[in-house]
Amino acid sequence: MARFAPTIPIATLSGGDAELSISNDDWRRIELAYGRAVPITAREQIRGATVTFLLFVEGEQVARPISEARDRILQHKEAAAAFQEAVFDNPQDSGWDSRVYADRLVERYFDDARIASPQRLRSLGFVMTSLIVGCNKALAHLENPQNHGRRRGETWGNWVCRITDVMKAHQLPIEVRKDTDKNATLKPSPFVALIKELQACIPEAHRRTTHSEIALSEAIVRARRPRRVAKTSVARRK
Repeated sequence: MARFAPTIPIATLSGGDAELSISNDDWRRIELAYGRAVPITAREQIRGATVTFLLFVEGEQVARPISEARDRILQHKEAAAAFQEAVFDNPQDSGWDSRVYADRLVERYFDDARIASPQRLRSLGFVMTSLIVGCNKALAHLENPQNHGRRRGETWGNWVCRITDVMKAHQLPIEVRKDTDKNATLKPSPFVALIKELQACIPEAHRRTTHSEIALSEAIVRARRPRRVAKTSVARRK
């Protein structure tokens, strides 16, 4: 199974795939495959769940890797450490007078009301200690999987679970049979057929396990296994 690098929990979305159109003809096709009529209320709930899926699946796909955020934090940390070294590492060698003179010139013209000390460069160097501590804590934050973005396929799984809840609330079939791989004459479960036909209404790039009904059945079963509560990803629109 392919492994995906962890991502950050925010993404800038275009919203281009959030539009969804399910026509009356689509519903007739869906109901024929499902073998049951889908009430109007259930249709509206399914449509709402699918629009939400389309909105968040884009964020799942475009979210940038954790490694990029780590590189940015390290950049801040290294810059802060370099500034501290420049300010505090001043050995009394042949260049000592030049460095002292240069620092005094900078402090003469470096004026910031937030720094009261006359040794403003050294004060700023001490501030860099707080920045380095903050960077270390930020790096530790990135290492915690609970702070990562959605895994590939997690949004699709949440969508399947939401459709399951809708159909269950309307006392409609939600069972998924996996024994079709043992008997080719068996039809897939109604719920599998429902998901298959609903996927035909969304952009192809967002469909999953379309190569066989057996694979789709297995994917639905995996999606509905108990798991930790999914995080709410933060999405920004352009």
